[in-house]
Amino acid sequence: MKVQEWKKQEVESLKNLILEYPVLGIVDSTNLPSMQLQKIRFKLKPDVLIKMTRSRLLKLAIEQLKDKKYGIEKLNEYLRHNIPILLFSKKDSFRLSKFLIKNKNSAPARPGQKAPNDIIIPAGPTEFTPGPVIGELGQAGLKTAVEGGKIVIKEDKLIVKEGDVITDKVAGVLAKLGIRPMKIGFNLLATYDDGFVYAKDVLNLDEEKTMNELKLAASYAFNLSFKIGYPTKQNIRLLLQKASLESKALESKVNMEKIKEGQKMEEKAEEPKIKIEEKQTATEVPKIIEDVEEPIVKIKHGPIITGNKMEEEMKSIEEEKEKKDYALERDSMAAQEVLKRLQDEKLKKPMVTKPFKEKPAKKVGIKDVFKQ
Repeated sequence: MKVQEWKKQEVESLKNLILEYPVLGIVDSTNLPSMQLQKIRFKLKPDVLIKMTRSRLLKLAIEQLKDKKYGIEKLNEYLRHNIPILLFSKKDSFRLSKFLIKNKNSAPARPGQKAPNDIIIPAGPTEFTPGPVIGELGQAGLKTAVEGGKIVIKEDKLIVKEGDVITDKVAGVLAKLGIRPMKIGFNLLATYDDGFVYAKDVLNLDEEKTMNELKLAASYAFNLSFKIGYPTKQNIRLLLQKASLESKALESKVNMEKIKEGQKMEEKAEEPKIKIEEKQTATEVPKIIEDVEEPIVKIKHGPIITGNKMEEEMKSIEEEKEKKDYALERDSMAAQEVLKRLQDEKLKKPMVTKPFKEKPAKKVGIKDVFKQ
């Protein structure tokens, strides 16, 4: 069978575009008005090339390039239409998806359309007064009540799942509640980007939610590294501060233990081991002192003197006595020296003798005899 020339050229053109652009996206163009398509094409023109082709020709181009573009054959799973819209871009897949989402317009749901996402009716008050509308909401599976003269939806309700067909009743309820679930624009099904295929659920990221999750993960990682003491650039200062505080706390605790131990030792030293009765004599005290390390001597009608204090007093008395003995000995030696020196000087002088004079004899009377 002879292959038409334009088909060969189309396959070659697709191959060249796939090799030139790092990102290839497949778009679902269902229910996309031509006017909306032209507006999006105009906005994407500088950075994105839009091309419509037959899915069979695209599969041929992918088959011939699977050795040069690793994993590109996985895109075949997302070729759901006979004539898909292809996006060739040099932007990364997530920037491309974000741009397409921002350029979508909301539209009311029509019977027979497939829900692009899960459609949920939230709980809360409505603008309707009690009437036939309560029955319509009940037929759609909504739990309602009347509060303050208005109909209130009591619980959130998943009314249509993604991909399910929207019925007449559901479309009517959504229209009455002012819910416009349909998005007119390019519905990006998947992209091929540098060896990876990203599906729609991965590309349609909630940036705020994702950022919060990243912050939470970073916080958990930081807390974990700090708790196990694993040093990093982000926690090293806090780890050093923690180590400094813990070292000071440990030093304070050790000092407190030493103080408590010293207090215990003092209390133990002050406790009496042997109590001497008041009737014991002073001569018995020294014997007890020798047997006990720190005895307490109990003196009748006097203060309590510990063994240590008694030893200190006895030692001071002995020292005072030694001082007095030394002073006495010193004075005695000095006196002997003076006496010796006087004797030596006296011997050096010549002896002077006086002539003997005989005294006249006294008369002794009777009275003198009786006096003797």
